[in-house]
Amino acid sequence: MKQQVFIFTLLLFLVSKAFAINESLQVSFKDKVITVDDNFQKMLGGPTWKVVKRIDPNSKTMTTYEGYELADFFSFLKKKFSIEVIHHIETLAIDGYKLNIEGSALESKGAFLALKVYDIPKRGLYNKMLKSYFDWRPSYILLDPKSPKVSVASPYQVKAIKIYDESIINPILTRLDETYQAGAKVFIKTCSKCHSLKGFGGKKAPAMNLVIKRWKLKKDDALEAFLRNPQGTLKRKIQMSAFNGSQKELSELIKFLRSL
Repeated sequence: MKQQVFIFTLLLFLVSKAFAINESLQVSFKDKVITVDDNFQKMLGGPTWKVVKRIDPNSKTMTTYEGYELADFFSFLKKKFSIEVIHHIETLAIDGYKLNIEGSALESKGAFLALKVYDIPKRGLYNKMLKSYFDWRPSYILLDPKSPKVSVASPYQVKAIKIYDESIINPILTRLDETYQAGAKVFIKTCSKCHSLKGFGGKKAPAMNLVIKRWKLKKDDALEAFLRNPQGTLKRKIQMSAFNGSQKELSELIKFLRSL
């Protein structure tokens, strides 16, 4: 009998371990991952930890949250991951539920990432609509439903977040090696108004596949001189604007053009 009780207790322990909730939030961008835990709070230049009180959208009761304003949180992650624009994020809940949230919604007033929740029963937060309790851990995203940027209900329990930048919608950046990302973004910003590449860009000038072979024959310094002063280099008038970016941007652009 004692042996049976021991086995049963052991099984309960193993099951509880198997279903134990990871108390840390995982945030990823491509192959880079950051764990949001106590060490994250100590990061130099990290987002500001805040305490807020508001009516919880699920339980409809006054609740205290600790964590980060989403605008501040993702502003820090953009610098950490070297992202210019967040197109959207994909959140993953403990039960496997996934949700896409537009990047603009992350900057809406009142958007908050709760990493600690107080004033609630031990069973967790109560959902009045479902008439049941749920565990909010390891994090809880709150969006203001009144904001015009928010098209989804709020809040959501989240254990992992994937960040997607503009490469998700721009064919030039899709599946492009990270080595050439900076140069590709310079091309999109300064060249794609006239030149097209992979179907993206303007039609005022020849498509890049028609001119890139000729450009590749030039050495870097000659190509730099041409891009800085097209008319002066060719000694004739052409409808091409001079490149006015920094030397670093120009070097990245040429590196990208060489990769085509």
